[in-house]
Amino acid sequence: MNKEIFFHIGLSKTGTKYLQNVVFPKLDNIKYIPKRLYHKAFKLIENTDYKRYLVSQELDQQFDREIKKWAQRYPQTKIIVVFRRQDSWFASQYKRFVKNGFRGDITQFIDIKYDNGYFKIKDGLFFKK
Repeated sequence: MNKEIFFHIGLSKTGTKYLQNVVFPKLDNIKYIPKRLYHKAFKLIENTDYKRYLVSQELDQQFDREIKKWAQRYPQTKIIVVFRRQDSWFASQYKRFVKNGFRGDITQFIDIKYDNGYFKIKDGLFFKK
């Protein structure tokens, strides 16, 4: 396959929606596959004749699983990841979860002492990613 594939992995709370809604659709000379079509991305790439593709999806705890899936299917894929400082990223995640009904305090969300929270310390270790 002679197709160039870029896979943007937007960790939530890193500006992903702005890129997906404002920036990526305006790019020239690349077929953008938006988040709403992510579940069809492999099929779209295989059944169309564009030379370059940009696939974007917001991932957090599914990050490792999805990267492996893309690496197996298209090892030539170039990965684009946006990070932000872990302290502000966890704080922003916590605010989002509370807004959506999470009733626990911050230590039930991320417990940096015992690692018993909803988010685990490894979720903020970006070096591996």
